[in-house]
Amino acid sequence: MRVKLQKPSKRWVLPISSGVALLVAVLLVLVPAISQPKITYVLVAVKDLAEGQVLQAGDVRQLQLPLGDLGKLYPSKLKVGLNLARSIAKGQLIAKRDLVRSNSDLVPIRLNNLKPISKAISIGDSVDIWASDLSPSNTSSPEPIAFGALVTGIEVNNSMSDSSTSVELRVDRNFVESILAAHDSRFQISLILNPTLADE
Repeated sequence: MRVKLQKPSKRWVLPISSGVALLVAVLLVLVPAISQPKITYVLVAVKDLAEGQVLQAGDVRQLQLPLGDLGKLYPSKLKVGLNLARSIAKGQLIAKRDLVRSNSDLVPIRLNNLKPISKAISIGDSVDIWASDLSPSNTSSPEPIAFGALVTGIEVNNSMSDSSTSVELRVDRNFVESILAAHDSRFQISLILNPTLADE
């Protein structure tokens, strides 16, 4: 006996095809949303920042990045009273491990109109500060007036007649008085770069 197969009724074709199209459309919307990493707010350095420096609002900018689960490693906003545990280059992301709360006695100080400093000195370096009395009647040798100062900023001022440098430092508060006294007395201030582990 021959069995005759019936073709699917046309009335079912349209609902089935509509259901498939709807499912495909839903998948096209959901799959990218599921696979896309979570957007996170992060902090980016807008300039070179030195180790030990107190982070200020003007030092960073906020940026959105698709970091997913890695976003928890980065602070989303700046908190007051945080120091940098290491030097950060301009454009680099700041991680939570780069920030520490410190009770350091280092205080910021700016020295203007210095003679050009060594090109080997850069932001983040540790330097000793020496003073020289250049008055004609003086016969003493240059003397150190501060040790272990941290360089946080360097500004070179070039003019047609002369060139000078302004340096921002963080120094032990015990040295501040002697530094200011030497600077006010117009002693020549020199910065001596301290060796690092890489130099040894």
